[in-house]
Amino acid sequence: MAGFEFGFFARWHMNDLLLSGRPEIGHGLSAGVLATVVQSILMMTKHAIGLMPQRDPIHMIAKRVGASTPSVGWITDFVIGLIWGVAFDEARATGRKPA
Repeated sequence: MAGFEFGFFARWHMNDLLLSGRPEIGHGLSAGVLATVVQSILMMTKHAIGLMPQRDPIHMIAKRVGASTPSVGWITDFVIGLIWGVAFDEARATGRKPA
């Protein structure tokens, strides 16, 4: 089965990540949501105080996916956070180390 590469980390097989049948996958989802909420609060605070207005990750993401509204950027940001949370939880649970 062909694997996919997740950043610079070890190769994962879709079967290992998505079809593992472990009920603890919720831990990764909740960790991803919590980390993304904290990151979002920091980004909104940065925007409110006017720190580096040219660096707006939400608009950058929205522009990258071809959308004109920032809501697409926020949704994409949360999806990315969920993926990272599940991936790190899976790595922790299976004992895999970064490559």
